[in-house]
Parts: sequence; C-alpha cells; structure tokens
Amino acid sequence: TLAAIRRAYRAQLDRTREGDFLIFYFAGHGTRDRETRATYFANFDAGKDYASHWPVGEIFDTLDSRFRGERAILMADCCHSGALYDEAVKRRGDLACACLTSAYSHNASTGNWTFTESLLRGFQGSPLVDADADGEVAIRELALHAEQNMAFLERQKSMFIATDDFDPDLAVADTRGKPVAGLGRHVEVEW
Repeated sequence: TLAAIRRAYRAQLDRTREGDFLIFYFAGHGTRDRETRATYFANFDAGKDYASHWPVGEIFDTLDSRFRGERAILMADCCHSGALYDEAVKRRGDLACACLTSAYSHNASTGNWTFTESLLRGFQGSPLVDADADGEVAIRELALHAEQNMAFLERQKSMFIATDDFDPDLAVADTRGKPVAGLGRHVEVEW
C-alpha cells in the first residue's frame, strides 16, 4: 500500500549513514497525469485519483531530506519510469546518483521483463554485459546492455543518467566467466 511504501522507504533512508550506497528499484505500473505531466508509480492500493499513487517527485524529495549516504542508483521498470531520469536532471547538484529506467517519462513500457532481466544479468556479473571485457560490469555498461536489449527486443528507448558526482564507471559486479566472441550481440538481418 502507499502508506506501507512510504513508511518502509523513510525507515530505510533514516537508517543510512555517511558513505552508504543506496540501490532503489521499482517494478510494476506507472501512470502520468496528462494535464499536469506529473508521473506516479502505482502501488497496490492505487485508485482512480492520482492522490492514491506514489508521486515520483516524492521519491526524490524523501531521498533529499533523509538520505545520509554518499551515492544512489535508482532504477524503475514500468510505464513512464523515465520520470526518475527527469527528476535526476532537475536535481543534478543535490545528490550523486545514477538512474536507469525502462522508458521515457512520456512513454508506456513493455509488459515483458526485458529491462529487469538486463539489470539482473549485469548485477550477476554476466560477461555479456562487460562491454570492455575488463572483468567488471560498470554502471555505464549495465545501462548500455539494457538500452540495447530494450531497443532490439522491445523497440523501446531506456534512459540512463549519471550525475556529475557519480562515476559511471563504478563497478557493480565482477564478471563471472569469459565472454565468447559474438555471443549476446544483436544483429539485424534482411531476408
């Protein structure tokens, strides 16, 4: 429920300490008010009016006021998830963060879990995600892998931003195994 999400999110942020690294992930449904262009994530008890949904701007407001850590990665796999990206752009100087989303803020998203599966592959250290084959998966490589999968498999544009204080080459996983030449590469074939 919205109340439970807010309570748990605030409690988690209140436990953070200096130097902590936050990973935020939302998957489900998102919606956008066409008149105000405000974007919301849909919690279990979301109703017909937007007051019952979780505003994406609130996610950042709460993060700004309660997070005591150093860096954050925010990810979302839902319609209009790019609102996280938009908020990060607006608040560029406030928080060292990276955002990865499955779609633009004004676009719906696929009903498949292609974006989430791409993220999992990266965090698990798949050599398919390690673009430079250096033995580590960087957040930039994770974003590239997700972008390519969303483009080729879903015909959809995922979004990525790393604010000025966030190193996009930050390793999120050590690679397990060696890459096999050509494995996982997307190709287009005219037939």
